[in-house]
Amino acid sequence: MSVDLTEPTTPPAQRLGKRKALRSELFTKDLFEERSLPQDHEKAKTHREVQCLNCLNNKVWYRKIGDANTTNLWRHVEVHHPEKDPRPNKKAKKLIAEGQNTLDEFVGQTEVPSKFTQTDFRKFLSKWIIADDQPFTTVENIHFRNVVKVLNSDALVPKADTIKNDINESFDEERKKRKILLQKIPGRISFALDAWTSINGYGFLAITAHWITKNWKLCDSLLDFIKLSGPHSGENICNAFVKSCDDFGILEKIFAITSDNATNNDTFMKYLENTCQKKNISFDAINNHCRCIAHIMNLAVQEILKQIKAGEAEPEDAILEMPINTGEVIPMALDAIARSDKELRNFELSDDEWNRIDEVVSVLMIFVHTTNVMSSAKYPMLSSVVPLYNYLIDELEDYCESHDSSSDIVIATKAGIEKLERYYAKTDDTNMYTVATGKLSIN
Repeated sequence: MSVDLTEPTTPPAQRLGKRKALRSELFTKDLFEERSLPQDHEKAKTHREVQCLNCLNNKVWYRKIGDANTTNLWRHVEVHHPEKDPRPNKKAKKLIAEGQNTLDEFVGQTEVPSKFTQTDFRKFLSKWIIADDQPFTTVENIHFRNVVKVLNSDALVPKADTIKNDINESFDEERKKRKILLQKIPGRISFALDAWTSINGYGFLAITAHWITKNWKLCDSLLDFIKLSGPHSGENICNAFVKSCDDFGILEKIFAITSDNATNNDTFMKYLENTCQKKNISFDAINNHCRCIAHIMNLAVQEILKQIKAGEAEPEDAILEMPINTGEVIPMALDAIARSDKELRNFELSDDEWNRIDEVVSVLMIFVHTTNVMSSAKYPMLSSVVPLYNYLIDELEDYCESHDSSSDIVIATKAGIEKLERYYAKTDDTNMYTVATGKLSIN
């Protein structure tokens, strides 16, 4: 599907028409063959026959004459014949490779000096500790120190506290450089942030900055990684964010904020608006807020799965979980037991249940494909949000229209559509999407 909004004739927040530009590839790449039905066939006047050329069982679909929908055919290729998929991915792979922000960029690609000096040794040791995520105490390990001595007997391996101080000093130097760089940016800066709690109970807030240089190069940087004190309330997040921006001297450059859809982020935006107003900085809690579409997609998937509930199992049918070997012998033994044990046969899935699983997978594959499109770009842009909404809703509606409306999976899919449309409507609350909308191709 290709959606071109380079020269929009309608507001981008409106639903865009469907375009099935890739249909021909299905029938020109040895994937499917479409032909008329025999004249005596009961559907000859209304349908055509489409046969998969790669399935051993010669899987066949009946398509209404004039129906250009190819969603199910593409999904069949993705699931059963991915190696035959003709859609271009070289560009996507290149973008992914270009978008890998590794720690090498942070620690630098310094050329290794030809002669040993203690200063260079400590510098490169610090870089290794950072890049390999090693604990500071690694340098005090006797075996590590022996390795260094074997390589160069003149090397003095620093203590853990010394290497910690070296790294902190390097961090302070890099932070000063980043502050100067950000303050010299000619335009405004957008931010993305996320707060979460680690498994050991510590709260953190990550903030990234995004801007365009005077040469129109799009740049981004991890601005701060903050340990939060207290609950993840909107007020606490606002205080941490404002302090970070003030430390860099860039609060007055604030443009847009991207976050997930948690209630505390709505509260955060209101606190931030009040703070900016007191400082005479232009910022609106609604107009300058961009909602993370990846999080919205996740909410839609959760809504779909929540609607598809498993039946209650009888107490005597409970299965005890136990760890098993991942080798070949144990699975083969379990398979043999399952075939011979009559009690275990109660848990065998029926053909109808397998069909329902296939249908659920068909729906979820729509989200998988959309996620792959977003992940293929170095910078998932705001301009892609409206077309992605349209693609998702169109494909999900196509599924519902082509299946029994009373099916529980169709009902669940409609619940997912409602979730998407709820957040889609919020794109009308801000002019950010109107300004940003450009061009997106979904292959």
